[in-house]
Order: sequence, then C-alpha cells, then structure tokens
Amino acid sequence: NEQWKKAADRLQMTLKVNRIKGQDAGQAWMLLGMVQIKRDLNKDASDAFMEASKHSNTKDGAAQWLSYINHGQ
Repeated sequence: NEQWKKAADRLQMTLKVNRIKGQDAGQAWMLLGMVQIKRDLNKDASDAFMEASKHSNTKDGAAQWLSYINHGQ
C-alpha cells in the first residue's frame, strides 16, 4: 500500500537525519517496525525493532515484536 510506503520513507528520513532523539526515537523505531510488518518486510521490521530495543521506554515492546517475527509466524 502506497500510504505505508510513504509512512516508512518519512520515518526513515527523520531517523536518519537524527531529528528525533531520546525516548521519542524509541517510539519512532517502534512505529517504523510496525509499518514494515504491514508491508510484509519482516527483515526491515526486525532491524527497526532492534533499534527500538536500545531505548528503555520501548525495550519490552520491541522484544515482543522480535519474538513474534522470529517465532510467532
């Protein structure tokens, strides 16, 4: 879906140029991971959730998504 692609592109661009910092960055990585799941891009989603796992506020949620990707499908 084109809307998911646009969302992913915007999130990636924003994260790449470090416009989001701290806990907000963790949330952005989580959102990017969920968008990539919707796009059936599990490797890209996994990468985003790995980044989200580096932030205290998204560590647990990221671990759950990674478990889903690796074992739940």
